[in-house]
Amino acid sequence: MVKRMLWKDIRQTLSKSKGRVVSIVCLMALGSFALVGLKVTGPDMQATAAGFYGRNNLADITVVSNYGISKDDERIIGKADGIKEVEYGYFKDVVISGTDRSMRIYSKPDAVSTYDVTEDDCRSGPAKSRWT
Repeated sequence: MVKRMLWKDIRQTLSKSKGRVVSIVCLMALGSFALVGLKVTGPDMQATAAGFYGRNNLADITVVSNYGISKDDERIIGKADGIKEVEYGYFKDVVISGTDRSMRIYSKPDAVSTYDVTEDDCRSGPAKSRWT
């Protein structure tokens, strides 16, 4: 008898608050979808990053200096343990005259951390580039 009353009470409570039940079920489904998405995304992102790093030979470490790197600095960096390949470059921050726009210009690397700009239109906002 007690069980029958309990189930009857549950049915009445659910029938009186259908909106609440539907919203709770929707929130549970949304949470489940988010959890599944996060679990699946991690390995995919790792595989994508590994492929990108391999294709572009990304640098393991980057040394930046305010005043440039001297020949002595280059010798010290070249003698460090575990270095297979060293490439030196530069970058400069510039402002386009007559505008309030600025950009950073990088030297084109030969072998380490390579890239390829596929589309550039300063009039439409930031440059759209694809690293390959």
